[in-house]
Amino acid sequence: RGSLLHAVFERTLRSFTDDRAAITTDGFEACAMRTLDDELEMQRDRVPPPGDAIFHLEVESLKDDVRAFIALVREDGPRWIDVERTFGRDGADAVEIDLAGSTIRLNGAIDRIDRLEDGSLVIIDYKTGSRMRFGGRSGEYDGGRRLQHVLYAAVAERMYDAKVSRAEFQFPSRKSENHRAIYRQPSIRNGLRVVNDLLGLVEAGQFYPTNDPDDCKFCDYAAICRVKVDDYGKVHSPLAEWSREAGDPALQTLRDVRRV
Repeated sequence: RGSLLHAVFERTLRSFTDDRAAITTDGFEACAMRTLDDELEMQRDRVPPPGDAIFHLEVESLKDDVRAFIALVREDGPRWIDVERTFGRDGADAVEIDLAGSTIRLNGAIDRIDRLEDGSLVIIDYKTGSRMRFGGRSGEYDGGRRLQHVLYAAVAERMYDAKVSRAEFQFPSRKSENHRAIYRQPSIRNGLRVVNDLLGLVEAGQFYPTNDPDDCKFCDYAAICRVKVDDYGKVHSPLAEWSREAGDPALQTLRDVRRV
């Protein structure tokens, strides 16, 4: 679902790159819906649905999400300058980012880059899942779990030679009500310190697990760490629980990161 919607968003925006002002016309929505139909046919050939009734219900839900995307684009206006900008893959060079005393090379793809009237950039990433961990008590970096916007902002500044004024995670769906999780400077730039702290643990050979058992719920290697989920959905991770209580000074770095 997520890959299909991302493909629809990318293809639709690319179709209007030479005529961005036309996003206010009926043709923009018609193009998006045609693109959805096209992607659905390709997806249906690869992964046959379990039945026509389920397929049609899913199609209606996807149409709602595409309409939500259209509303978000129109709200922002015709300001995007690039979509699905890749780096370090598909023949594109990796981008080097300088940290305190070291350099890292990154690869990935930025869903959308906008340029504001003052010349600064907005980087946008579309999310098709839950908005639950974006905002509120999760903090700017969700305890070091959410660093995509920090790294992508640094990449965008290198590639476009311009400052990133903010990063947005947009949730184009009826369920998420077109939520925007917005992160501004200087908190984005300060996030590089979190990256540096986490990599510092690795550099020192301190491969400590998380101190939050819930992080282990969807790990492919949970069995190695003896993670178990009880009948009530509670996750039990001996190593995570040990990391929470152990007295090793290096664990303080992990605990500090988990607070941001």
